[in-house]
Amino acid sequence: MSFELNGRDYTAAGDYLLPNIAYCDDTLHFGRYSRLRQKFLKENHGGVYSEMLLGGSLWKHLAEIEASCQARLERIVSTLAESDGVTE
Repeated sequence: MSFELNGRDYTAAGDYLLPNIAYCDDTLHFGRYSRLRQKFLKENHGGVYSEMLLGGSLWKHLAEIEASCQARLERIVSTLAESDGVTE
């Protein structure tokens, strides 16, 4: 039996209500920076981490962090290569 409470779906298991948590999409890429962000949130902002995990927005957030960091890293490397005269 499913319930909705505070904008979240729960499933009844005996006397307990367990949140329906969906795992991330397989197309999302999690690399170094997304793992670092996840560790940071878990260790320093446990409430935010739990809220994002239960709300289903954590995986999308981590994928956005990874993409943003990779794009920034590419810009930094290309700028450094250009300033040092590297052509490869």
